[in-house]
Amino acid sequence: MNHQDSPIVGQAGNRASEIATNRSVDVAAAWAGLVGVVLFVVGSLFAGSVPKPDASAGEITTFLVQQRSSLLVGTALILLAIPFFGCFVGLFTGVLRDAEGGRTTLTSAATLGWTLLLAVVTMGVLSQTALTWRGASGMDPHLVQFGYDLSTLSLYAISAMAVALAVGATSVVIYRTGVLPRWLVAVGAAEVAINLVELAGLASKGGLNAAGYGAGIGPLVFSLWAAAAAISVVRRVGLRPADPGAQFRDLTT
Repeated sequence: MNHQDSPIVGQAGNRASEIATNRSVDVAAAWAGLVGVVLFVVGSLFAGSVPKPDASAGEITTFLVQQRSSLLVGTALILLAIPFFGCFVGLFTGVLRDAEGGRTTLTSAATLGWTLLLAVVTMGVLSQTALTWRGASGMDPHLVQFGYDLSTLSLYAISAMAVALAVGATSVVIYRTGVLPRWLVAVGAAEVAINLVELAGLASKGGLNAAGYGAGIGPLVFSLWAAAAAISVVRRVGLRPADPGAQFRDLTT
């Protein structure tokens, strides 16, 4: 009897080991989201207060030259955040698909939004990094201004709709399914409203909303929302049964 039951026990043990491993990977990916947010925020603030979008080319050049080392370290932290956040996004979109019962329009839209956001922000970071690394003091002021504008626009007005798509679609799934705490929907709605204000900033070359700057609150609210979402996902995947194979072993006792 024991000899006949041994294949069942072995299969159940292998299945339990696989589930436990997948659970550990998911928990790590969820924590990676929080690590990514922290790296992004620290990297963005590492060089201190940056020139506003309507700053002159001279002010921008002075800042890039004086804060060169801090900017490069900050950029390294932001780029380091990308793989961490990418792992989280992979897990996050999977959680949304499971909650919706498979691939849906909303989960596909959220995945597209996250992909576009990472691409646009990376483009802007690389633009400013090129200016900083090469040394802005010897460059044409118009080129410095253009590179800085590209960086600013990518962080605010240009990325605004990618953020709105990712956060908006995700928030609808959360509201419909309750897969994560529904208070995240309220924060997500506030972020989408800010994104619309940022988009309107394309029409402004000066003031608080130049280039969609919006007094700089957009990235702050998004970071808070993303961090809260990451913590919520950590709690969700951490509460999954660690050993569903136990039901098979019960049959052999």
